[in-house]
Amino acid sequence: MENTKEDSEQLLNEQVGCVMRPSEIRKLSGLLQHVDLSLTDVQEFSAGLGWSDVPFPNLKTVEYHGHRLWSGHMKPDRVEQYHSGEKLIFVESPENAPSCMELLILVDELIGRSGDEHHRHFEGFRTGANRQSDCLSLSMGS
Repeated sequence: MENTKEDSEQLLNEQVGCVMRPSEIRKLSGLLQHVDLSLTDVQEFSAGLGWSDVPFPNLKTVEYHGHRLWSGHMKPDRVEQYHSGEKLIFVESPENAPSCMELLILVDELIGRSGDEHHRHFEGFRTGANRQSDCLSLSMGS
């Protein structure tokens, strides 16, 4: 994962203060190991923001709710029972609210840690109103 961080830092340094362009989103997607980025979905959460901007200033945790079928042997941070069965919850808690780029890298790391290789397509975040939520849940597709 270290190469991804170094490569993304280089991309960030080249684009500080710039709105995220489609070519840059595709470049970052190619650097990530566990997640595929869709231009539409990234642009939806980052509309008008640059790579170094902080989209969720109150963020404390990012969660991925997976199923045992896809995560298999990976140890979740917690398990919850839902009407549809057991959910494995994987959580990352960044020290500071991450920038757009840092958040996408965190998503990649979280999906990697979950072991879910089927749901690779980033579809966005579920959050409270007005981006004031301190917890984001990932929306991932296959």
